[in-house]
Amino acid sequence: MKKFLNARLGWRQGRRSGILVCLLSVTAALYCVAAAQGSAMQAFLYISGWTEYATITIDSGGASLEQVHSALCESGCQTMNVLYLTQDEEAVYIGWDGTEASRWFPFSGGRFFTADEIANAEAVAVLSESEAAASLGESQIAIGGESYTIVGYGGFSSYHFRLGMEKSCYDDFFREEKPIRILPYTRLNFLEAPAYVLVQLSGMTTKQVKSIADVLAGLLPEGHVYPPSASADYVLPREEIQRAGESLALVALAGVTILQLMGLWVKGQRKELAVLRICGKSRMGCVGLVCGRWLILFGVSSVLALGLHRLSFPLFSYFDAAQMPELGVYALLAGLVFILSILCALPTIFRALDFTRREDRL
Repeated sequence: MKKFLNARLGWRQGRRSGILVCLLSVTAALYCVAAAQGSAMQAFLYISGWTEYATITIDSGGASLEQVHSALCESGCQTMNVLYLTQDEEAVYIGWDGTEASRWFPFSGGRFFTADEIANAEAVAVLSESEAAASLGESQIAIGGESYTIVGYGGFSSYHFRLGMEKSCYDDFFREEKPIRILPYTRLNFLEAPAYVLVQLSGMTTKQVKSIADVLAGLLPEGHVYPPSASADYVLPREEIQRAGESLALVALAGVTILQLMGLWVKGQRKELAVLRICGKSRMGCVGLVCGRWLILFGVSSVLALGLHRLSFPLFSYFDAAQMPELGVYALLAGLVFILSILCALPTIFRALDFTRREDRL
């Protein structure tokens, strides 16, 4: 490594400290870029897991729960969660079928349904915190003339469905705030039909989700199927652009120091450049030599910044940035910073190649 630095960066006694400071400064600046883009990736992963970005809303149009369930099975879609929404004068009832309830419901205590409880249509219920508190510790609740065992409760309200539900359907269904009771979907037989059905999918593009929505619309002609109003496909570019602006602003603040250091580093090479010019090396050749050395330094800094960011994950996990950036986007931003630094340093480089003063020939 020492021979490499000696040959490529001019790493010699009296110049090492300047190169080291430049290296550390550029690493710090690119560390900002990596952390900001890591935050963008974390935001994308977080948002793409929210309900609104992969949820199809079905207005049943009077179709029974069995008809909707059969249509979902016939469509062949891989569902993560299916919520059958209905209500009476007392409460909103949500019949749940799926594998990842925590994506919809923030639990405060107890547990959710087991697969056996759903398959056997057992009389169990999960209540909202407010209703569970009002029951004064009771373990049973009467629903549809039957007694249900309360197995859990959570801090959820109609807000948790606004994000994933078609707005017109939400406004129609949640006209007033009522207690929310979650039941196994197999226990909704005491009501005639679900008003709306929310189908959450996972790991699909907007085009795939739209295709599934079209299939379901054909299988449920009496109802209406709404594809997601937003898609995670658009979240990552939006987040990356926003974070790129933020990181480049931080780089700009550090850029003044970096350019000053680069200027001093270039001036430190004036005598070497003068000798090269006297020996016949072209002006652009000398510029290329300086830019090449800066490129090597910049490349080393880029790798160091990524490594430091990865080592900082325990800290950045508290700030939602414990994700590596997309390498293509990171390389693009680092390249942009490199080009800007070269453009800003060109006047200094050309001044270093000015041999009008005697001391520059020595």
